[in-house]
Parts: sequence; C-alpha cells; structure tokens
Amino acid sequence: MYNHMKKADNFDAGKWLVENKLTNQSRLDELSSNTFKSAINVSKERGTDRRTYKLGELYLNQFIGKDLIGGKITNIGVHSPQQSNYRNIAIEVTKSIYQDSGYNKGENKLIKDYIYYDIDNDLFDMESVEIDRKDAVVLAKIALKINPDSRYKETGKYFKIKGY
Repeated sequence: MYNHMKKADNFDAGKWLVENKLTNQSRLDELSSNTFKSAINVSKERGTDRRTYKLGELYLNQFIGKDLIGGKITNIGVHSPQQSNYRNIAIEVTKSIYQDSGYNKGENKLIKDYIYYDIDNDLFDMESVEIDRKDAVVLAKIALKINPDSRYKETGKYFKIKGY
C-alpha cells in the first residue's frame, strides 16, 4: 500500500501526457484541414490576425527546422487579415551566407527569405524558380496539410525541378 501511495506522490501528469502523446500539439495535428480553415475564417471575422498567425504556427509546427532551399524553416504561420480577401501561409527560411568580401569578410550572415502559399488558389509564389526535388516535396507536404486535394499531390508537375 505504501509503495502505491509513494508512486502517486511522484506522479507527474504533464510527463504522463507527453509520454502518451496527449498534448495540445497532438490534438492540433488531429484537426482536419476543413476544421482548421474554418478556425481561420472565424479568426478573420473577429479581426484577430495575430491569433490566426499563431494558430497557423501551431498547426504547421511539424515543418519548423526542415531543410528548404538552402536553409531551414524557422517560422511558419497563416495570414488572413480581416480587411483583405486572401488567406496565405508565410514560410520563413533562414540561410547562412558566407561573406567573402567587404567589412564582414569571413563571417556568416543570416539571411531570411519568405515563401508564400495562397490557400484559396492552391498556389506557391515561386513556381517559376528552379528547386531541388526534396524542396518540392517539403512544399507539397505543407500544401497538402492545408488542402488534402491540392494539385501539389503531383510534386514534380507544378514545380520547376532542377535537372528535369
């Protein structure tokens, strides 16, 4: 009996939830894309743009840290301003560029690039740019997370793949 009480005293509910994968993130991952898009629309109607962006960050969190176009995805969120007629995903990619001239010669400089995906038109803003197949796969997965019927199911068809 004493051992059971001792175990109960040491029980960490938060640790148990994480070990059993019962977190807010796991619940967000289980959301259907239609439910997520409905949440974006409600947030837009209420004029809570920051909340919409944060919701997108949480829903698309699995892509943070992924390699993309010579850098890593450092931020990803949804823009759906109340006074506009668009909904898009903003993907922030941070690259380290070596400075070979000038005042900062010999140092690495961090450069941020942005890629945008138009949710409603199922369109990336960079379809004419040549990219590696692995980058096309990551971008297609992002599109498919939001739009399961996205045209990007056919990864190589809508991106300009290097060497093809």
